[in-house]
This record gives sequence, C-alpha cells and structure tokens, in this order.
Amino acid sequence: MNTAASPNNLLLRTNDDENKESTTLLWFDPNIGSHEDTEQTKQELRSINDFVIFYTDLKLCVTFVQSIKKEKIFLITSGSKASQFLPLISHLSQVDSIFIFCMNKDKHQHLINEYSKIIGIYVYLNDLCSSIRQQIDLFNKQLQTFSIFDHHQQSTKDLSKQSAEFLWFQLFHYVTTRLP
Repeated sequence: MNTAASPNNLLLRTNDDENKESTTLLWFDPNIGSHEDTEQTKQELRSINDFVIFYTDLKLCVTFVQSIKKEKIFLITSGSKASQFLPLISHLSQVDSIFIFCMNKDKHQHLINEYSKIIGIYVYLNDLCSSIRQQIDLFNKQLQTFSIFDHHQQSTKDLSKQSAEFLWFQLFHYVTTRLP
C-alpha cells in the first residue's frame, strides 16, 4: 500500500495509483489514523471497491475530487467536517453519492435536506458499508445498461422488460433524491 503522510495530511491509497475501475471510493476525515479499527474499516471498504482513497486534508481532498474526470466518486465524510466539505464538492458532477459517518445522526440530519447527493447518515459501519455496496452495484448496473446501446448503429433497439424496469427505477431514484 502506498502511503504519504505528514503532520497535516494523511493520504492512503490501495495498491496502485491508477484506478482501473469506473468508481472511486473516497473517505475524508481529518481524524483518520492508524488505529486497529481504522485498518479494519479500510479492509471492509476495499472489499466493496478496489480503489479506495483516504484524505485528512480538506484542500488536498477537494483538489483531488476536482481533478477526477472519468470516474464517479462515492464519498464518505465525517459528520464533524460535513458542513465545511459538502459546499465545496456536492455540486461537482463526478461526485455520485455522499455518505456521512458520525456518532450523532440527529445532529447532522439537516444536511440531507440541503444536499441531494447525500444517501444517508450512518452511525454503524455495517450499515454504511451495506449502503455503499448497494449504490455502487446500482451504478454498475446503470453503466452496463447504457453501454448496451451502440451509437454507431442506424436502427433503434427495442427496450427489453429489464431495461424498461431499470428506466422506471432510474426515474424513481431521480425523483426521490430531489424530494424536500
């Protein structure tokens, strides 16, 4: 694992510096350390998505998110820094989903109404990981569905029952994420 650390920043990446997937799992938390529970969390996240990055420095994290052009980012942040961090990145198209991990869910509940990309606020790691896994699976299914269409063909294709169900689900997801 590549590790670059300084007193003000901790950046941890998995095996390669190059992402071979269409998704990046990014965790921003200034309090990430090398505690045993943090190591367990890293392993759990890596089982969900092979490319996982941890940032402790706000500016470096925002710069990284802004530099991503081709992948979608699934972002985890601590509740304590969410109010500072979310205004800087929530509007970016490369950010697909935002997850808040904190000890006091009620304290940060108002953020769900302010930022449509927030999937949820989680107190337990198992719940957080389950939600991340569901969102990444959904994203991968969407990616597969849209890659079926060949833009070079002249004729149009009929939607199968599965594609139609997906489109209805996509519409449902779009509407529910934008409800007040």
